[in-house]
Amino acid sequence: MSKLAKKFLLSISAVLVVVVFISVVVNSQFIGRYYIYERKAEINEICDTLMKSADALDGAIAAMEESRDVVIARVDNTSDIDVLNERLRSAFLDKGLGLDRYWLWDQDYLNTMANGRQLRIYNQAKLHYSILVEYLNLNETFVGVAIIIPNITEIVSLINGITLCIFLAAVIIMMILIYFLVKKITTPLSGITALTKDISNQKFSQIEIRTNDELEDLACSINDMSLKLKESQEALIEKNRQMEALLGNVSHDLKTPVALIKAYTCGMKDGIDDGTFLDTVIRQNEKMERLIEGLLDLSRIRQKEYPKEPVAVSIILMEMAREYQLDLENKQLTLQADILPDAVINASPEGITAILSNLISNAVKYTFDRHIKIRLYEECSRYVFEITNGVAPNHNILLERIWDPFYVAEKSRNKELSGTGLGLSIVSAAAQKQGFAYNCQIQDGEITFTIRF
Repeated sequence: MSKLAKKFLLSISAVLVVVVFISVVVNSQFIGRYYIYERKAEINEICDTLMKSADALDGAIAAMEESRDVVIARVDNTSDIDVLNERLRSAFLDKGLGLDRYWLWDQDYLNTMANGRQLRIYNQAKLHYSILVEYLNLNETFVGVAIIIPNITEIVSLINGITLCIFLAAVIIMMILIYFLVKKITTPLSGITALTKDISNQKFSQIEIRTNDELEDLACSINDMSLKLKESQEALIEKNRQMEALLGNVSHDLKTPVALIKAYTCGMKDGIDDGTFLDTVIRQNEKMERLIEGLLDLSRIRQKEYPKEPVAVSIILMEMAREYQLDLENKQLTLQADILPDAVINASPEGITAILSNLISNAVKYTFDRHIKIRLYEECSRYVFEITNGVAPNHNILLERIWDPFYVAEKSRNKELSGTGLGLSIVSAAAQKQGFAYNCQIQDGEITFTIRF
């Protein structure tokens, strides 16, 4: 038997023992007294009725004997106690009342004559019952009203015995019910315990419990917790992977300019500068500066809270298109813009600028077919921004990793092609921070970035 079953059994058994003990005490001490009290009240009521019906006594006696379990003896009154006793005994016997011990005492007779009534109990030892008799003095008539009182001690003993039998039967039934009830409880609890152990060992499994009670609610809560812990762990692992990749990429991208700066400054110190060393040092320093600024922008976007306000996204896009016009002409690129006018969204101006500028800069840098398309339109009461540019037919872009910092599809890691590799990561972080949906897809030789404001 499980610990829970033992606790149930001991607790309920203790309650039953207390209840049975109280029942036995109450039965033994109070039932007999209460029963006699009730019979006395009943016989007093009958005697009151007879005293009020003294003029029609025979009819009243017949009615009382018919409706109540009483025997009423009516005899002529006399001051001779022996004669009166004989008359009363004969009257009771004639009506079928068995008497073993019966006698009207002198004092009872005197009290009846003086007070009009007197109550007496006669214990009929061999007959196993008692007789409660109330005597009435109705002028020339002497009346005895008798009620049989069973042996209360025997009845109480019988009741107590039955109570004990019921208690034993209840204990047996209770043990059976507790076994099945506790089994119904402990089986799910065992499963929940095993599940929590698995969770503590980072095995985020699930459990199915159908009990339609609090145990099922508990199992659902633990399942939700397990799922969220699993998602958190996977997110943490992914963050760690990204951090490791970020550190590796930062180290890789800083290693070359640092080495070049060191080499060229040493050359300048040794006097072998051909006039280009200083320009090289400056260019490498600018690359490191851009890299550090990108990292700071990414960190700031992820941590800082940006208050939202109405932003005229149409105007921002048009201004950016004009700003990039010279760069587009130098690179012989064409820009096709389809911008919905007067589009206003609730967002952070800084966040919107970071998203749009990085997406346009990315398209300008990586377009394969020298053509870029920009669209801003309304769909289902939401504004949608799309930017599309061509990709190489043999590209190896992994869309699931394209938002990672420093991810570049070019295996050669050509800096002219890859830049710092932080632009799309900044877009992703800014969109997440403001609750914008974003995605990327490649179709028919074109890659399209979509932001749903």
